[in-house]
Amino acid sequence: MTKTTKTRGDSKPGGNHKLENLFISNIAEVYYKAYYNLPDDERKTHINYDLIEAERALVCLSDNKAVVVSTKPSQEYIDDLRQRIGYKNLVVLAPKRPTERLSADIIEESGLLKKIVQIIKDNPGIHLVPYYPTEEFFDLLSLLRQKNLQFDTPETVYRENRFIHHHHNCKIGFRTIWDKALDYNSPIKIPQGFIVDDVEEAITAARWFYYKKKNFIFKYNRGASGVGIVFYNYKDLPQDEKAFKEYLLSRHQERIWYEENFIVEEAIDRDRSFFDGTPSIEFKINGKVQFSYICAQWINAKGGFDGIYLGKELLDSNKLAIHDLIEDGARFGEALKELGYRGIYDIDTVMGKNKQIYAVESNMRRTGGTHVYELGKYLYGPNFLDKVCLTSRESLPIKKNINTYAKLFSLVKPLLFDKKKKYGIILVQPDAVVINQLGYIAIAPDKDSLFTLNENLKTLVSD
Repeated sequence: MTKTTKTRGDSKPGGNHKLENLFISNIAEVYYKAYYNLPDDERKTHINYDLIEAERALVCLSDNKAVVVSTKPSQEYIDDLRQRIGYKNLVVLAPKRPTERLSADIIEESGLLKKIVQIIKDNPGIHLVPYYPTEEFFDLLSLLRQKNLQFDTPETVYRENRFIHHHHNCKIGFRTIWDKALDYNSPIKIPQGFIVDDVEEAITAARWFYYKKKNFIFKYNRGASGVGIVFYNYKDLPQDEKAFKEYLLSRHQERIWYEENFIVEEAIDRDRSFFDGTPSIEFKINGKVQFSYICAQWINAKGGFDGIYLGKELLDSNKLAIHDLIEDGARFGEALKELGYRGIYDIDTVMGKNKQIYAVESNMRRTGGTHVYELGKYLYGPNFLDKVCLTSRESLPIKKNINTYAKLFSLVKPLLFDKKKKYGIILVQPDAVVINQLGYIAIAPDKDSLFTLNENLKTLVSD
């Protein structure tokens, strides 16, 4: 990143309330090692995007929070966010020289560490919450505990269970837990698939799908945001076995396919009429397994996540299947809890055209939907879906001349969120304008007006 940020809070928080949460938005810290197996330009693009994406943490949880990000948005954005959403006690901090390792940045930068220590001292019992508890984050916890500070970590596994978290937070780990937690008669299935040792074995598995006339996917074990997901239509592949092998080998030269086992599984032909065919459910484990919400996911052309839809219709639609999904998702969580996991997890699914729901992976962390759900809950209470519906977009391409937050704000101002009207756009990760993208959350009283709002925004900012 060429942009640098200052180690400072913005304007001082208002009111006499204590801070309840200290959020470390360390998204890039989770994935940078996997990105190192990609070509240089692609690696830099992913890391830079993750540093910006972390800004969405400003709408995580509720009020009375401090948020540490790598790229600190402008003061104008923060002030508007406070006024528009109603945050009275929001502190935003960032390192002077951000890297992809935010927790390590905090440790190494004495001024930033001192501010964080003071926040914890002033707010004993504060919840220290990461996007994901990385090894760097555990190093930060150790340092803070050495200072005898009083804080809680409700979304982080205990140190002795770190292996469980890392081992199962992957494509293979998901299949292992699912097979343990659920049986053959469970109403929610996982796609037919194989854990393969290397590319050679993957090609033999692919040939099996080819003979069965089934489309299939290669899944890098620790892929995220579409990285390491390769779809194949069996009709497009060479019939000759040697040509078949050579073709697949030519498409899997990157290091990610040679560093560890991965998955080859059937590609489910999804029923797009059911909210694009990709429902996802999220739970939280902290003493017990608790269902949070179900959403529809927007998936981009490369198979990567690009946002969610939250609406009451999801729970009302196909009631039996949704009930089964929540029940089996909770059973999956019980297996995680038994192993020592605590924190947030989701289960991503595909609705097949045969109306069968297939569970395809789990993310044992905060997700691209967690902050949307938490924002709706903060604005309109736990039953917010009785009042509004929401959608989000991670990376909407925008016109190249919209290259500053001021220009963006001026352009979309007529559509910005009004709490009383329960309608409008909330900008998130505003620094994405430097890469000609926009992240936002849209809120409206009903689905039709929400999607109209969404289209109006696209008309304003897109080519």
